[in-house]
Amino acid sequence: MCLKLRISGIIIHFFILKGGEFMEAFNSVILLIQGGISAYGLWMLITGLVTFGSGFSNHQSTEMKEGGGKIIGGAVIISGAVLAGKIPGMF
Repeated sequence: MCLKLRISGIIIHFFILKGGEFMEAFNSVILLIQGGISAYGLWMLITGLVTFGSGFSNHQSTEMKEGGGKIIGGAVIISGAVLAGKIPGMF
């Protein structure tokens, strides 16, 4: 069912979903967001490992610090994505 609201010539469509359909759509959106966040966290982790490795081989402490920060940041982002994936199970 679609509800149309007209404000200043702009028509906004509101889709009214039945109880089960809304939760299915909500769960799908959460899982899609979780996948994107996980991919970004994995990208941060991999680039951090590469940066840390190149700094370690060149004995550059600044690159090692930057790589370590990216590794930790990527791990935190991935853990947040895992927690976000548990949201659909709460409802």
